[in-house]
Amino acid sequence: PTMYCSQWFITVFSYTLPFDCLLRVWDIFILEGMRTVFAIGLELLRCEQDHLMKLKFENLVQALSRKRHDIPAGHKTVDDFLRRAMTWKLKEKLRDLDDQFDLIM
Repeated sequence: PTMYCSQWFITVFSYTLPFDCLLRVWDIFILEGMRTVFAIGLELLRCEQDHLMKLKFENLVQALSRKRHDIPAGHKTVDDFLRRAMTWKLKEKLRDLDDQFDLIM
């Protein structure tokens, strides 16, 4: 995560999302704070999960760090993407993901 998440956290997705989506994310970030970064990050991972799971590690880091020119897969509009991202119940979801990670390791 430090190889791609740090860029997401430091720049609040400025190198990752299309500009029209990025401006909306920054608006939400100013209002909601760091919760926004976690929610957008989780939604990006969810959107690209099938593709990401097929990649080798070297390609995975590159794919996560790349600039996206379109709305993330599975969403028709920026509003749809943001609405879905901001409905994540973060504490509950992070606990579930931690449990899944423990099962894999």
